[in-house]
Amino acid sequence: MNRIKNLKHKQTYIIVGIVFTGLILFGWVSHIWDEIVIKEIHSKIEAQGGVVTDIQKIAVEKTPFKKDNVGGIYFKIEYEHNGDSKTAYYRRHNALNIEDVPSKGAPEKWIFE
Repeated sequence: MNRIKNLKHKQTYIIVGIVFTGLILFGWVSHIWDEIVIKEIHSKIEAQGGVVTDIQKIAVEKTPFKKDNVGGIYFKIEYEHNGDSKTAYYRRHNALNIEDVPSKGAPEKWIFE
């Protein structure tokens, strides 16, 4: 009986370890993904002569895109250009590979105001 109890404890520890490792990996990948997207946003704004002052993930309803049928990720970017404060909106497709544009996904798109 004691042996069965120990086996159950070992199985529990293994399952908890797997779940914990999965959560850590998910957090790490999410962090890396966010850094890549932020660099991409900065590059786009700087290429147009602007300087990013704020980046926020927002709901599609708060963007000029208005509707999301494909699962994109939406950003509101505040930036300065020639001393003027400006706003841009960015739709990033929701794919693991930043170069992927899924056939039924949302290709990236910018809206500058």
